Amino acid sequence: MSSLASHDGLDPAPRARVLAVDDHDPFLGALRILIRRTRLLQLVGEAGSGERALEAAHDCHPELILMDVHMSGMGGVAAARAFKARRQAAVVVLISTTPPDELSPQAAMCGAEEILWKSDLRPELLDAMWLRHRPPPTPAGDRQRA
Repeated sequence: MSSLASHDGLDPAPRARVLAVDDHDPFLGALRILIRRTRLLQLVGEAGSGERALEAAHDCHPELILMDVHMSGMGGVAAARAFKARRQAAVVVLISTTPPDELSPQAAMCGAEEILWKSDLRPELLDAMWLRHRPPPTPAGDRQRA
């Protein structure tokens, strides 16, 4: 997948790398557009299930994962638990068509940093959420990947 965000060298930090996970292609398309409209995020991978998200994360090294709660196969709650067990540094945000306060208690206890209602998703909300949960900045030389 090609990068959806470009840098002109003037940004103080690169955009955060996002993995979008949803088992409905139309909503993945909506997430693609939404992320493109943010100031701080760039889409680096997509997956249609929790299992595929775990595989994709290995390849695209996301800093943020936006993942649907209810998916066939491994759902978002189980995938969030598995992902956090493997890679604590990534910010995991569950998204759902069900209002967050109506989800099962397991959703609140799976390790996700936040749960968002899909109806509330806006570019500004995603940017603000990233600013709330992103890891502290590191010196430029420390950010390079091995």
